[in-house]
Amino acid sequence: MYPLMIAVSAFLALSGCDGTTGISSDSGMLTQSPQVPPTEAECLLASGGYETIVIQDIHDNNRTWLDRNLGASEVAAGPYDEAAFGHYYQWGRAADGHQENTSETNDTLATTLEGNDPNTDWYGKFILSNRTNLDWAASNIDNDGSLREQSWSTPYDPNQICPCGYIVPTAQDFVDLNLSDPNTADIFKIAYTDRRAAEDGSIPLPTDRRLAIYWTTTHDNNDSHYYAMYFGEPGKIWDNGKRGAGVPVRCIKPVP
Repeated sequence: MYPLMIAVSAFLALSGCDGTTGISSDSGMLTQSPQVPPTEAECLLASGGYETIVIQDIHDNNRTWLDRNLGASEVAAGPYDEAAFGHYYQWGRAADGHQENTSETNDTLATTLEGNDPNTDWYGKFILSNRTNLDWAASNIDNDGSLREQSWSTPYDPNQICPCGYIVPTAQDFVDLNLSDPNTADIFKIAYTDRRAAEDGSIPLPTDRRLAIYWTTTHDNNDSHYYAMYFGEPGKIWDNGKRGAGVPVRCIKPVP
């Protein structure tokens, strides 16, 4: 861990990221005092070593993205760079540890969307689904997906997985990005991560992966949409993404 990450992490722990409380002491007594909140760059660094890239979309808008997938330890040096694969999130689910590619599996469907209760059977585990649409949540929990879309579209939501005010992109964000343009793809640095199967939690071996794939917040009543690029083919939006599948995420800065 970089020294700055340690320092900023300590600040975030003390201030709760809002800069309103802190610790100061001239006489050995702890007192509350105003603190300068971290910059966006400091926050991103402390959240996982992330930096940002700015890419002009097809509408000539400059959009800011994280430079790597969530959970990746480095920017992809190539499409098969395992350190750039990152985590595998079930759609709309909080980051409770289930996203780790080595997390245990559990076949109990979630009966709540809250991701901070360690007493549930599924906390920190990848939920295997036997539902027709392979959703990780029970059928009476956000069946149309609107609550999970809202969480992943809202900065700092309790179930938001993106750090520092960033959000999960929409399908349109990826369409506008146009990763089929080699110049754009070279800046974005894709990796062939493939996905984690909703049925059994398996992930293809790194040497067998030929798919770059990213969750979006876009969905219909049964399925959620992801952006996918098969090896040697143009990227496109797939509208049949199963919510129980584990899929990487690349965060975007919302438009003011």
